[in-house]
Amino acid sequence: MEATAVKNHYQSLIKLFAEFYKYPDEAFMEEFKNGTIEDEINTMSSIYSSAFDEEINLQHFIDQEHNLQKQFMKAFSGISKPFTPPVESLYKQWSADTASAKPLASKKGYYMGDSALHMKHLLHHYQLDIPENFTMTPDHLVIELEFYAFLIEEDMDAAMTFRDEHLNWISDFEAALQQLNDIPFYQEVTKRLSQLLMVNPTDGFKREE
Repeated sequence: MEATAVKNHYQSLIKLFAEFYKYPDEAFMEEFKNGTIEDEINTMSSIYSSAFDEEINLQHFIDQEHNLQKQFMKAFSGISKPFTPPVESLYKQWSADTASAKPLASKKGYYMGDSALHMKHLLHHYQLDIPENFTMTPDHLVIELEFYAFLIEEDMDAAMTFRDEHLNWISDFEAALQQLNDIPFYQEVTKRLSQLLMVNPTDGFKREE
């Protein structure tokens, strides 16, 4: 298959994974329950050598007690603690400015750090708006994955630079999720996302060494 088709499938996968980190509304739940989303992921990822270790079966990680909305709220909302929002700034040093007098400069766990400011700059440069509900978290994983997908179409070199600079916190995020209880769905989704991000968009899903 042509490189363009490979790239388009990868781009679609990234967009699908971005949807997992939005609150699961009724429309999303319907698509998920009827298997549409899993089928799309497995079809696109198996066209070439698979991006994943095995087929995705996310239904396995949801039951009546641990439904999708409950898991989302527990993992990301702060309704209970500990929780671990998918926001880049929280997993990186707040500022790389070692000369900064700000007490937060060398600390982690705070919003609107360097990565958030850089995301605002990048989105402005490409004339892209930040959705209102992400105004205070422009480096939220939803925004970063959607922007990564945009760059794959727009400028592949820029996309690879962006992945390496702005999506290099996912392993820390994945590790933090593993410390939480009763959120198996998001633990599995994030594990699969980590695998997907190891793949170059035009390499036929050949896993990087």
